[in-house]
Amino acid sequence: MVLLAVLVAWEVLGRADVMGAGALPPPSRILAKLFSDRSVYPINLEATLREALVGFVIGNAVAIALALLFVEAPIFESALTGVIIALFSMPIIAAAPVLATAFSIDAAKVALASIAVFFPTLINTIVGLRSVERTLVDTILAMGGTRWTVFRKVSLRAALPGLMVGLRIAAPAALLGAILGEFLGGDKGLGVFMMNSMAQFETARTWAAGLVSTAIAGLGFGLFALLGRRFAAQNVSPTVGLGGRYGSRSSASGFATRAVRAVAKTILGLGVTVALWYAFILAFRLSRVVAKDPTDIARFFFSGTRAAANRALIIGALRETLPLAGVGLLGGLGAACLGALLFVLRPNVEKTVMPFALTLQSVPLAAMAPLLVILLGRGALSTIVISVFVTFFPSLVTVTQGLRSAPPGAIELLAVYNASDWTTLRKVQVPNAIPYVFAAARLSAPRALLGVMIAEWLATGKGLGYLLVNARFLLQFDVVWATAVVATAFALVAYASMALLENASMRKFAPHLVVG
Repeated sequence: MVLLAVLVAWEVLGRADVMGAGALPPPSRILAKLFSDRSVYPINLEATLREALVGFVIGNAVAIALALLFVEAPIFESALTGVIIALFSMPIIAAAPVLATAFSIDAAKVALASIAVFFPTLINTIVGLRSVERTLVDTILAMGGTRWTVFRKVSLRAALPGLMVGLRIAAPAALLGAILGEFLGGDKGLGVFMMNSMAQFETARTWAAGLVSTAIAGLGFGLFALLGRRFAAQNVSPTVGLGGRYGSRSSASGFATRAVRAVAKTILGLGVTVALWYAFILAFRLSRVVAKDPTDIARFFFSGTRAAANRALIIGALRETLPLAGVGLLGGLGAACLGALLFVLRPNVEKTVMPFALTLQSVPLAAMAPLLVILLGRGALSTIVISVFVTFFPSLVTVTQGLRSAPPGAIELLAVYNASDWTTLRKVQVPNAIPYVFAAARLSAPRALLGVMIAEWLATGKGLGYLLVNARFLLQFDVVWATAVVATAFALVAYASMALLENASMRKFAPHLVVG
C-alpha cells in the first residue's frame, strides 16, 4: 500500500510538472520510454554487467584473502593499511585516466569495479574475524585444539555475518565502479547511455536507465541480504559476552607506548605507499607526461614560479568541497545510527521503511547523481543530499547488523530480570555495535568526499571534483595527480580520526571488545 501511494503521488506530481522542465517525469512516461528503448538495453546491460561481475569477484577475493592475512599477521596490516585506504579514498574519476593509461579501457573499468567493492568487504570481514569471544578460544585451546582449529571452528563462523554485510554493500558498489568507468569513456554500457541521455536533455530516458541500474543492483543486494540473515542466525555467538575478544590488543598500555606505535605504523605505511607508487609507474612504463611521482607533486606545490598559484588553486577547491563533505558525513552517519536504533526498538517501522531503504541503497551513485541534479538543481543542496545518500545506507546496514549480532545469551539474561527493550539496547546491543559503528564511519568518510566530488563534476562546476575533471580534459596531469593526492590525504586523515575515536570510545564504553 505504501509503495502504491508513492507511485500515485509520483505520477500526479510528474504530470503537474512541479519541478519544471520535465525534471520529474511521471512513472508512466518513464516506463513508456523504457519500453520504446528496449532494443538498446541488451547490449548496454551486457557490457556493464560483465565489467561489474568480474570486478566484484576479483575485488572480493582479494579483500577476503587480505582480511585473513591481517588478522593472523598484523604486521602486514600495518604495512599495507595506508595503501589500501589510499586506493579506497582516491576519487574514481581521478583513478580512471591513470588506469586507462596502464591498461586497456575495458580492463580499467573492471579495475574500478574491483576497487569499489574491495574496501567494504575488507573492513566488515576484519570486524567479523576479530569479534570472537576470548572464552571460546580459551575453551578450545584448553581441550587440545590448535590455532587452526580456532580459526576454522570459531573465527570463520564469526566472520560470516560481517562478510555478508560487506558483500551486500559491494553488490551495488561493483555496478557503481563499472558505470563510473563508462562515464569517462567507451561506446556502450549503462553509463554511456545515461550520459548521452543527459546531454540530450532526455530526462525520462535518464530516469529509465537509472531505474534499470537500481533494479540490477537491488537484485544483488537482496541476494546477499537473504544469505546474510541466514548466516547471522546460524553463526551468532551464543555466549553472554564477557571477557576480551580473540586477537584484541591490550588497552592498558600507556599513552607513550600507543603514540610510538602509531608513529611507527604511520612511517611504515607511508614508506610502503611511496614504494608501491614508484613501482606502479615503473612496472607499466607510464609516460612521465601522464604519470606523476611524489617528487613531481612536491615540485607542483613548493617549487617554481607557479607553486604559489598551484597552492591557491587547490586550497580554493578544498574550501568548496570539504565543508560539504563534512556535512554529508555527519548527516548520513547520524541518520543511519538513529534509523538502526529505531529498527531494533520498533520492528514494524523497519518493515515499512526498509523496502525503500533497500531500493535507495541499491541505486548506484553514478545513476543517482544525475537524477538528483535534475530534481534539486546544480547547487550546494544537491551536493549535500548526494553525500548524505551515499553515506547513509551502507552505514544503516552495517550498524543494524551490529545491533542485531549481540550475543543471545546476554539478551536472554536481561529478559529473565524483566529488563526493558531500552535497557537491553543500552546495556548489550549498543556496546556490541560499537565496532560496526566505527566500521561504518571509516567506510563513510571517503564515500562522503567521493559523493561531493561526483556532484561537483556533474552539477556545480566548482570544488575538487570539477577541478579534477576540467584538468583531465585540458591534459593538465600535474593538476589531476595533485588534486587526487590532496583528496586522498584528507580522506586518510578522516579515516585515521575515526580510528582514534574508535579506540578512545572502546576503552571507555566497551573495554571487553576489540580495539583494532
